[in-house]
Amino acid sequence: MKKLFSLVSYMKLYLCLFLLMGIIVGCTSLEERLRASECKARNSFSDGYYDAMSGRMDSYFHVYNKKCEQYGVSLNQNLYIKGYTKGIRVFCTYKGGYQFGLKAKQYKNSCNTKKEEFLKGYEEGDQQCLYEAGYNDAVEGRKDNYTQSRCLKLSPKLNQKQYTKGRRAGLKVFCTYKSGYRWGLNRLAYNKTCPAKKRASFLKGYRAGDRKCLYDTGYNDAINGKTNSYAQNSCLKLSPKFSSKQYAQGRRAGLKVFCTYKSGYQFGLSGAHYYNTCPKKSESKFFQGYTTGKKEYVAKKRHQEKLQMERERIAAERERAAAERSKAQALRDQAEAEWAKARAIEEQTDVMQDQKKFEGYQLCHYKSDCHSGGQCVYISAIGEYACRY
Repeated sequence: MKKLFSLVSYMKLYLCLFLLMGIIVGCTSLEERLRASECKARNSFSDGYYDAMSGRMDSYFHVYNKKCEQYGVSLNQNLYIKGYTKGIRVFCTYKGGYQFGLKAKQYKNSCNTKKEEFLKGYEEGDQQCLYEAGYNDAVEGRKDNYTQSRCLKLSPKLNQKQYTKGRRAGLKVFCTYKSGYRWGLNRLAYNKTCPAKKRASFLKGYRAGDRKCLYDTGYNDAINGKTNSYAQNSCLKLSPKFSSKQYAQGRRAGLKVFCTYKSGYQFGLSGAHYYNTCPKKSESKFFQGYTTGKKEYVAKKRHQEKLQMERERIAAERERAAAERSKAQALRDQAEAEWAKARAIEEQTDVMQDQKKFEGYQLCHYKSDCHSGGQCVYISAIGEYACRY
């Protein structure tokens, strides 16, 4: 028994491995077909043009070709060279160099003509990259980030100056009341990047933005029926003496809106829990609306529950009816099968009776059907013509 079980197990394992190998082979062949179709669809002219504009050498063609040859497809090198030649004419210009330097791309000596023109643009594009890096670091509130800049830094004498020039321009935009206000309102950390002359204006806006953040948080907590969350809110709280007052001021304004009959009704209708946030003077009006809304919410919820129960009941009845139909069909199928079986037995019995009835008789149509000396006559006992000797 153990040997038989072991044999069955090995057969199952072998079958699984065979199926797995078939799946892997099928996937591999599909991948090869897809790669081959991609290679056939490649535009060698476009590849050459793109490589030229990307600063690559024309020998990059062999990278594509080597991959495609694995799938039995050879690319058109002549067409690639035509595209490359067209692209290199556009690339090896002042404008092409400028854009390449601005994007901080590494130049790989792909220009044979107009190289000086390209390099001039390349260096100036790098200087613009440094200017923009300094500017962006400043307006985004970051500290001096020159050493980590992605720019190429092609001119050692000018690099730091260009970055600093952009940074100064950015600080003029960043170190203002408006920018400070936005910074405080959005709860962003200040890295002390503003120079002394402009620091006061920025910080004034920064504190004003923080106060607005606290006011808005208190207001929103109130109109949403939340409890006091001053300690947990994420505003900067730059003025310890005024921060809690600012939050409380916003909360009082929010409670005036929240603690009304209309707001209570909507709050109760939504099914939200009331945390006794309203002051005693306005709580009665709010609670009247809240109670009315809550009753409607409960009634609506019960109605929905009844509808759901009715849907479930109907679904259960349909399932039960389907099961009964299935059972009835099974009984009909069984009855038909039994009838067919009985019919087959009856037919078999008839055949046997016929065989028994005609036993000893040789049926005939003509006299010649009978052996010598026999006559083909009608036999009433069996109702057929048979030979009589």
